[in-house]
Formats: sequence, C-alpha cells, structure tokens
Amino acid sequence: MPLSWQRRHAVLGIFALAALLRLPALERCPPPLQQDEASRAYDAWCLWETGGDRHGERWPFFLESFGPGDFTAALSTYITLPFVALFGPGALAVRLPDAIFGVLCVVLLHGWLKRQYDEHFALVAALFLATSPWHISICRTGHESGYAPFFLIAALSAAYRAGLLPCGDSNSWLQVQSRRSALGYSVLAGFMLAMLAWLYPATRLLTPLLILVWLLFSSPRSKDIAATARKSLIAGMAGLFIGASPLWITAVSHPERLAARAGVTVFMDSEEPLSARFIRFIESYAANLSPQYQFRSFDDISGAYYDGVGLHLLVFAPFVIAGLIRVVLDARGRTWSRFLLAWFALYLVPAAICVDWNPHSFRTVGGIPLFAIIAATGWRWLGEMLARNRPALLVPVRNLVIALIGVNLVHFANAYFRVLPEKLERGYQTPLVNAIEFAGLRAKDADFVLVTQRSIQPSIYVLLYAPIPPREYLKLPVIRSGGLQGFDEVVRVGKYYFPPSGRGDPKLTARFTEAWNELPPDAQGLVIEAKGKFGGGKVLAQFHEAPEIPDGGTLEVRWWQRSDDPAPREDASKVRNP
Repeated sequence: MPLSWQRRHAVLGIFALAALLRLPALERCPPPLQQDEASRAYDAWCLWETGGDRHGERWPFFLESFGPGDFTAALSTYITLPFVALFGPGALAVRLPDAIFGVLCVVLLHGWLKRQYDEHFALVAALFLATSPWHISICRTGHESGYAPFFLIAALSAAYRAGLLPCGDSNSWLQVQSRRSALGYSVLAGFMLAMLAWLYPATRLLTPLLILVWLLFSSPRSKDIAATARKSLIAGMAGLFIGASPLWITAVSHPERLAARAGVTVFMDSEEPLSARFIRFIESYAANLSPQYQFRSFDDISGAYYDGVGLHLLVFAPFVIAGLIRVVLDARGRTWSRFLLAWFALYLVPAAICVDWNPHSFRTVGGIPLFAIIAATGWRWLGEMLARNRPALLVPVRNLVIALIGVNLVHFANAYFRVLPEKLERGYQTPLVNAIEFAGLRAKDADFVLVTQRSIQPSIYVLLYAPIPPREYLKLPVIRSGGLQGFDEVVRVGKYYFPPSGRGDPKLTARFTEAWNELPPDAQGLVIEAKGKFGGGKVLAQFHEAPEIPDGGTLEVRWWQRSDDPAPREDASKVRNP
C-alpha cells in the first residue's frame, strides 16, 4: 500500500535528521583522534600503500594494534580503507564510513520493521534510532562497534524476508513466495551474522548467544512451512560458515588472536572465588541498566560524561518502560516477544563479564536496535490505550510528545556539538595531537624529538600526525617491549623518543637509554613537555590542556640542545612526568 504524502515526508524527514546528526563536523566533534581510531587510520593507510599492516603482515584478518593483548578484527579497517585512499588518513576518513553506516542503519531498520510490524511502528522506531544519543555518538567515532547495529539489523531483516522470524504482532510467519528468494535471504542473514561476530569482541560473544536462543524459541509450524524453514536454516548456516571464515581460519592458524582482548579484560576465568565473581558480574550488569546511565548521563571511549544526556533521550523513558512491560505480557503467547526478552537479557553480558570499565556503551552496542523496537512497542501500546479511553486527547498528546522530542533533541545537540568537544579534549589527547603535528612540520631540522608528556600510545600519533609514511616507517628503527595488560610500550620510532614509564619490561629503560646516548652531546631537537617540568630551551608553541585537569597547565614544544641539561644525557627516562 503506497504511503500517504504525510508519512512519505515523515520518513524522509527522519532519514534527513539521522544524516544531519551523524555526518557534519566529523573532524571537530568529537576531537581527532582517540588512539584506537588513530591506529585504525594508520593501518588502513599501510594496507593501501603496502598491502600489509604497520607490522608488515599481509592482509590480516586481525590487526595487532598496540601489542599481543590488543588484536582487533580487521573488518572495520577494510571498510575504512577506500575512504583513507580518497581523503587521506585523518579523522574524516576513519569516521565517515561509520557515520554513513549509521544513517543506513536507520533506513534499514525502518524497512525491516515496516514489513515485520507496520508503517507507523517502523516510523517510531526509526525516529528513536535517528535521535538516539547512544547511536549518534558511537557512529561519529571510527570505533569498530559503531558498525554493529547495521550488521545486526541487516541479519534480522534478511532472516524475516527468508521466513525465519515471525511477525511482530503474532506468531504468523511471512509466506515467502519464492524458494530461491528464501534461500538467498537466508544466506545473507547468516553472512551478516558472521560479519557481526567478526567485527568486535563483544558482538563475537553476543552473536552465538542470540542464534542459540532463537533456535530454542522457534515454534514448530506446518509441515510445508517447516520443510522450507529447514532448508532456509541450512542455507543460513552455509552463509554463516562462509562469512565466518576469518574466524575459523584464525582459530586454526593464530588462536591467541581471537581472545586477545578477553584474556586481558574478562574476569570470569580469574582466581577469585566463584561467589566473588558472581557478585562482580551482577554489579556490572546492574550498572549498565542504571536509569541514570540510560537516561541522564553516559560516557564514551574518552571517559568524559555527557551531563544531562543518557543513552536515550529522556522523553522516550515512558515508552521504553511501557514497551518492556508489553513485551513481558506478550512473552507467553508470542515467540518474537520471548526472543526480545532473551535479547534484552543477553546484550549486557559482554560488558558485565569485563573488569576494567562498567558501564560500557560500546560493549553493550548490541542493544541499540533492541531499544528502538521496545520504545516503538511502548509508544503503540500507550497510544492504543489512549485511543480507547480518551480518543479526543490522542492527537494533542501525540503533538505534545513530538514537541518534547524536539526540545530534548536540541538539548542533546547543544551538549554534544557545543559543550562536549572541549571536555573531550583530555580523553582524546588533543594537546598532544596538536603538539606532535606542530613538531612534525619542523622535525626535518631536528636530530631528535623527545616526547616527555605522559600519554596513551603517543607513538601512533607520531605515525599519523608527524606524519611518517608507511613505507618509510617499515625502514625505521623501532624499540618496543611488553607493558601492562598485553599492551606494548614503544620508546623509539626513528628520531622520535618516548621515555619509558617504568611499569613494563625493566630492560626497556636500559634499551631506551642506550639508544638515546647514541645521539651526540651537541645534538639539537624538539622536546614536547608539560610546562615547567623540564626547563631550558626556546619555547616554540604552547597547547592548553583540557580545563578539568586539576593542575591546569600547558603542553609546550621547545627547541632544545642536549648539553643544556644533564638529565637526558644520563637517562632520559628521568624526565618522564610522574
């Protein structure tokens, strides 16, 4: 049935709103670039230029980012690669594909739910997703988890078109007219689930759990339909097996890469008593369900909180609560509602089993499409009750809610695009990025560049912002060794030196000092340091630290000669900030 012009305009308006909130100002908000984004950008540059990652491995399935405890799936890097080739290795290239997939995610969700439910339900769910602070913030970074909602929605949409999911309002199943079409959609569904599993450690755990509960909850159907469904399931498994080839090939050739991050972050296999692990799991699980976190204040990869903004717009809270109640009430009689409840219980597991950071908006990314469905369920249920009991109020209340959504969205947009970028500078190490970019323009005249500022993986910023082209990097002397939690500590890349922290390999300091002392005593170069920590030399530039740093201060770039100060000549690690 063709859409009315009002709904056609509503659909296009929601899609345009999704694009407006995800695509503009990607190079400014959030600040460029967090270290994981920078790592992905540089590896994509290396793959484009050399056919290998920055460690020289040819077209790998998993990339060694910052050490043996930090292997990440290469899928998002391969998606990023053509954008890096087109725009160069910067914030726009690494974030634009994530943002585009985010917009497509809204389009795909609407198309799927329009078939599984109806047009009105699909509109509400698409509006929820288009305006979701959770989805917007995650799509505006270059993090691999931002692609997860797209692959999950694509898999479920294809499964419905294959006749493998019931309609949303009943236990009836889509009657697929063409067996070839059913098999094709089944293969596509399996392939998209495989991409979801490959993409990110959290979805690597969530995907098989969702497949398992779906197989358990599937209801028997008539013989003819069941026979078609069995063939579709077999085709779906074939698509899953083919798509998951990067996983099972890696499991055979490099099994340690599959669970590298889990070995560092998961506490369930620790030596703690079982009761202590169970309590920790429950606490982490509950933290991710906190109403404060869901609707009032959440954080992203930088550690900065969005004051007054939760994962979802506050105005949607009544609809999420009502939707959960409705799904619970329908669970006894509807397979789809039982699946939604299981999905709700499982999407939190990947975060809850990790010890280092909870609540976690990235590890729970599998819940983003789910909340859109639940909110739309609550919206319709409350609307139906209002239509039965107070029909005259239906249109005024609907218009009031839409106005409140607009007000709430303006509040979020102001917080995210105007207030938050400055707060995020500390987590995104913006002063260090600016200082390295400034020093890189002058490094050709220097014998060394010494980065004394305590920071997270400063070497990746040198590679990307100095910059050091991939073919040149592979020829440079590099000194690194194992640090904490499986992350390497890099103390030298060519003429760039990074005094060791002293928290990793004790031999690393000796290796660094030996390399540093190979420089002649009269060598001249650049020092990047916190103001007042080092002394001597001519200040070339200053970059202000983020305002919430307790001692304030600035980051300075100085032109400095080794003979000006005896400490670096004896042991440059002594100038490392405490």
